[in-house]
Amino acid sequence: MSDNTPYNLISSEAHVVEPPTVFDELPASLRDRAPKLQTVKGGSAWVIDGFEPIPLAASTTTGSGWHRAADGATNGAAVAWDSVLPATYDPAARQRAQWADSVDAEILYPTPELW
Repeated sequence: MSDNTPYNLISSEAHVVEPPTVFDELPASLRDRAPKLQTVKGGSAWVIDGFEPIPLAASTTTGSGWHRAADGATNGAAVAWDSVLPATYDPAARQRAQWADSVDAEILYPTPELW
């Protein structure tokens, strides 16, 4: 069987934002050691014992590390989870964003600092 689906635009590097519930299903013996998304300095940050908090990147509110939001969301201000674009963590919203951007496929990566 042959798949003749033409791909016109494939994104070779896109990132997801792990939702606060990503570690909820860990075995009880590991849950206390799992990263937790908490409020730190007015924004949301992943907290892991023994490490500095890892704040959410400003690009999670704009969808791009290269473009700046008109309201200055990338001016170094702390980012709260409520400001994160759904397309960065919700698969259905991601598909709609891909469709709107004419992206046929993506290679997705996790938050680098978290792993």
